[in-house]
Amino acid sequence: MTKVEKKTESYKKGDRTQQEKIRKRRHNLFKRIKEFQDRYEIETWVTMRMPTGRIYMFSTNPDEHAPTEEEIREKKLPVVHKTSADYAPQSHDPFVLRDPPPLPRQHDKNSPAPSSDNLFNSTNPL
Repeated sequence: MTKVEKKTESYKKGDRTQQEKIRKRRHNLFKRIKEFQDRYEIETWVTMRMPTGRIYMFSTNPDEHAPTEEEIREKKLPVVHKTSADYAPQSHDPFVLRDPPPLPRQHDKNSPAPSSDNLFNSTNPL
């Protein structure tokens, strides 16, 4: 059983915590969409199908229906299609091997050590 199937099952079985979390997130999503309409005069239509099969439809202007594909084609409106894949996080392979940092420089006994090494030199009193 996949994660989605498990979540759907827990939602259908009545996991109150999960249901409340989804309810709040849905409410906040609709609220944000409403803010977009208020600030930028963007008309938006959203349809959501819940795991239970219930459908939520939200519109910023209830008197205006969402344009159909036929209307979009007839009016030759510009359309940008987006899917959830467009917003998926970029995967970074955590197992990529990187070059190790350089080793500290070795000093021979005849050359003076850099000043930062003097702190660790046993002949140097603190």
